[in-house]
Amino acid sequence: MIVKANGRSVADGDEESAERDSRSRHFDAAISSVALEELTVPDSYKSEAQRFIRGEIAFDTLTSSVHELARIR
Repeated sequence: MIVKANGRSVADGDEESAERDSRSRHFDAAISSVALEELTVPDSYKSEAQRFIRGEIAFDTLTSSVHELARIR
């Protein structure tokens, strides 16, 4: 089961796979955009993003986690 950005859970395998693929494409695009600016994304941020892509955490949890990681840095 994957938790969508709107907080809904999705159980259907096809929809779950499509959501994961969409998240992965958006993540790859964001990383590419950052690279165009000659910047890098810390591995700790990427790890949290992968948890979101896999559906382990919701978007608000990802946001909170990344903000906490930024505070610690």
